[in-house]
Amino acid sequence: MSQLLRLLSTASLPLFRAGGARARLSAVLSGRLFSGYSSSAATNISRTPANFLSCRRFQTLQRRLYSTEPKGESRGDFPWDEKDFRYMAITVAGVSSALLYYYFRDTGKEISWKDFIHRYVGRGMVERLEVVNKQYVRVILVPGANIDASYVWFNIGSVDTFERNLEAAQMELNLEPSHRPSVVYSTESDGSFLLSIVPTLLLVTIMLMSESPAKMMKDNIDVKFKDVAGCEEAKLEILEFVNFLKNPQQYQDLGAKIPKGAVLSGPPGTGKTLLAKATAGEANVPFITVNGSEFLEMFVGVGPARVRDMFSMARKNAPCILFIDEIDASEQENTLNQLLVEMDGFNTSTNVVVLAGTNRPDILDPALMRPGRFDRQIYIGPPDIKGRASIFKVHLRPIKTDPTMDKDNLARKMAAATPGFTGTFV
Repeated sequence: MSQLLRLLSTASLPLFRAGGARARLSAVLSGRLFSGYSSSAATNISRTPANFLSCRRFQTLQRRLYSTEPKGESRGDFPWDEKDFRYMAITVAGVSSALLYYYFRDTGKEISWKDFIHRYVGRGMVERLEVVNKQYVRVILVPGANIDASYVWFNIGSVDTFERNLEAAQMELNLEPSHRPSVVYSTESDGSFLLSIVPTLLLVTIMLMSESPAKMMKDNIDVKFKDVAGCEEAKLEILEFVNFLKNPQQYQDLGAKIPKGAVLSGPPGTGKTLLAKATAGEANVPFITVNGSEFLEMFVGVGPARVRDMFSMARKNAPCILFIDEIDASEQENTLNQLLVEMDGFNTSTNVVVLAGTNRPDILDPALMRPGRFDRQIYIGPPDIKGRASIFKVHLRPIKTDPTMDKDNLARKMAAATPGFTGTFV
């Protein structure tokens, strides 16, 4: 029944959309022609499902547009990625299985030496004796013995003492050698070894989780400055990094020092990540990207270890661009200190440019913004009507339209109809 209802709702969605459009048009026309009528009729006409959904979508877009929350954070998210969670799940599952096995296994029934001699040996109920790990004796009874447990056992001080006492007891009971139980020796694991390697397993898991989750793009960066629109001033400011990555020797011969890093700040959806990627594509260098929330520590030391691994990757692939998105999410004490240390270790000869994106530059630590670290701040604000028109031109470029239609004119009309929109909403 539920599947049938879903099919009916899917099939009726286009009708609702069409009905909503016709209802809105009718409401507008009726409002113009019959202005003397009460507004209740127009309200009832406009309250169609499609109209309601359109209003909800518009309100959602407004909230997203003017929201100041970082785009990479949400409540309830795990502070580790899928690979880290897999490593932790495997380790916990293995250790839990071993502990459950040793906890719920049959431990038998413990008896005293007196009970063993008079109740079991004296009555001829013992088939053989197993001395386990030279610590205790497992008594294997003859078939048909009526006891509460599968076997009984007792502790021994030493093997020599046990053998002497057993020989003396058998002689006291006048047992013939053919009726005496045989004694065997065995070695078994009691779980102490697994418990001893649990810290080692946890350490190995932490080391696996400390690998940097940074992703690197080398040869498939197809984004250029021509694909980024609406932020012409920011492109002019960041062009200095492109020239440095293309011709580093020219700057070194002149004795010039290029800024080590820059912070791209601005509201959500203005194209900070796209501009950083286009910078790498324009300079034709590898692009290493990581999100600041991936430095959150589940264990102490994981965040700084990931920072060290990320900067080590950047040095190996220099010249390159290292982009840390939502850097305001990574400002824990240990992670921040390691980030400051790594940026101080960079010099102009490493040919690594560190870019960072944030929606809230006001909460960044001042130590990050001092000269020698992120000493360049580039603001990318919402585009004006000319910026929106240029964004629409980029998106209209691959779309097939009527040959008689002027795309530039269409882009200007669409830009005029979308005030306050950023590149993401366009």
